[in-house]
Amino acid sequence: MRRRFGMPVVIALLLLVSLLSIASPALAVRDGQACKKAGKNWLSPEQKTYVCTKVGKKLLWKKAPDRIVNGYIIKSGADLRYAVLYNAKLSGANLSGANLSGADLRGADLGSGFVGLVGGRAASLFGANLSGANLSGVNLYGVILSGANLRGANLSGANLRGANLSGATMPDGTIHP
Repeated sequence: MRRRFGMPVVIALLLLVSLLSIASPALAVRDGQACKKAGKNWLSPEQKTYVCTKVGKKLLWKKAPDRIVNGYIIKSGADLRYAVLYNAKLSGANLSGANLSGADLRGADLGSGFVGLVGGRAASLFGANLSGANLSGVNLYGVILSGANLRGANLSGANLRGANLSGATMPDGTIHP
């Protein structure tokens, strides 16, 4: 006995397929695809980072390579709990969603182009360079930022409760008491 699909079911399936084929290119970024703003980062659902890069006269998305610093893979979503990244050069790294609880980033360069991180209790950024870093909405609860350079950093919506900011250079250039 054969089942027959009604016309409404067929129409609904066709609409669903056409909507998915229209929506997916807008949600996906591929290596070599055109982009609009140089330096912008995009994190794919597969946790791959793409950077809008000028290639000749064109702006194109390029897959950012994973960086290895002190034996740790530096990428978005990385588990860097208690990692020792003393004086690490991480400017431009994408650590959005990374867990840095208890990590030692004393003196690290996390400046311009650096994209967010998940702070954590006892993470140390003592004397770190965070100038121009995008830390908007980042949880910096209990993070040690003493003597850190935050000049020009975006801290909008960041949780700084319990953070130690003594002697830190704030985004506006003032020194925190």
